[in-house]
Amino acid sequence: MAGEIILGSQVGVGGGAQAIRPTARLETPLSDEEKAFYAGIVGEPQAPPAREDNTPVGLVVDNDPRLRGIMKESLVGIGLRVFEAKDGATALKEYASRMTDLILLDLILPVMDGYKLIRGIRSYFGDARAVVCCVGDTQDDRDEVAALNLGADNFMMKPYTLDRIRAHVRSVFRAKKSGL
Repeated sequence: MAGEIILGSQVGVGGGAQAIRPTARLETPLSDEEKAFYAGIVGEPQAPPAREDNTPVGLVVDNDPRLRGIMKESLVGIGLRVFEAKDGATALKEYASRMTDLILLDLILPVMDGYKLIRGIRSYFGDARAVVCCVGDTQDDRDEVAALNLGADNFMMKPYTLDRIRAHVRSVFRAKKSGL
């Protein structure tokens, strides 16, 4: 997946985090190299284990523990059970280990960026069910367009508030329920 490198802040990550803004789209088939990359992290895609109860599950992904805490608090406040990850590879493992309804993620991450995480969820796992909401900290429209082209459902710019996150998440869940 070729693209332009985007550097992030160094908060919480020695040397900073980065992302490579891809040119691929959701319809673009995974290359053998991409399949091997994802398989090296989580193995072959499998159905997640059955859910213990009906509580929706969220996964927040950000390398900054303070921002992860804000995102987690916002999702817990609307009734989700929330798990956390500080990088994309950890997030993909968390995602693969449970039935996940929502992923709220920063695009600029260490180890594996948010773009690759979206691509893994949508194309490697073939999951169109999970809601993917991205957050970005640049004013470059290309970040939003790239994330949406890969299959993200929503995009919001930093800084954000608890209420803004909740409003975005509720909006996306309403759209998914109505089949949009």
